[in-house]
Amino acid sequence: MKPKPGIPFEEAFPKADPGALAILKRLLAFDPANRPSAEEALAHPYFRGVFMCMCARVCARARERALVFELARRCNLQQYMLPYTIFLMGG
Repeated sequence: MKPKPGIPFEEAFPKADPGALAILKRLLAFDPANRPSAEEALAHPYFRGVFMCMCARVCARARERALVFELARRCNLQQYMLPYTIFLMGG
């Protein structure tokens, strides 16, 4: 079977971010040797803003938990820690 020329991503997705199209081309490479690893893909500049946003949220939640645990320890409220921890974990 002869290879067919593909439709350029820029033509198929004219409003897409150029960074998104660049990483999409690499992720969808036909030859697996040309595809980036998950770590390499997440290091692409397109994902930098997403990663920083996720880090900020995780850090904020960690600071909130640390504050609650410290308050509970100081006020001798350890019996409330397990239910609060389960609540934070989504249980």
